[in-house]
Amino acid sequence: MLKSDHNRKQFQTNQTEIVTLCSLLSLSKQINIFSGLLTISALVIGFIYLAINDSNLISLICFFVFIFGLISQYYALRTNFDIKLFEYSTPYIQEPSIVLKELDHALVKLGLIKSDFSKSRTMYEREKGTLRLFKIQIVTVMIQLLLFIGGFASRIIYNLL
Repeated sequence: MLKSDHNRKQFQTNQTEIVTLCSLLSLSKQINIFSGLLTISALVIGFIYLAINDSNLISLICFFVFIFGLISQYYALRTNFDIKLFEYSTPYIQEPSIVLKELDHALVKLGLIKSDFSKSRTMYEREKGTLRLFKIQIVTVMIQLLLFIGGFASRIIYNLL
């Protein structure tokens, strides 16, 4: 019995944990701005290289930077949405089951999740899911940045040879 209570406490979430998570996830906005700048730069540079018909490789790399930028934007939107939901639920964390049921009901009503209420996620599971989205956003921006830098480094090396 004691072990069960310990496991239950381990997966309960308190207000400080949610505020800390939201503070960490707020970095998503800055990452999103950086990704947006890379995306727009890649789009402009890609079109310039296509227009002067100088390098199809650079245009292709810019296309992939653009695609990863769109993917990053998607994950930034999802992360930002979850931040808002966590901020809403923070004052009501003492009664998480009621808040989570209401939250799930609202999400089903908006068509954002399926209506499978038989397996409701805990706040801990929701936190882990949001952190996963945030990590995916970081990875896509890192890939975007590496492609961007790699494309221009290859162009510089090509011009030197």
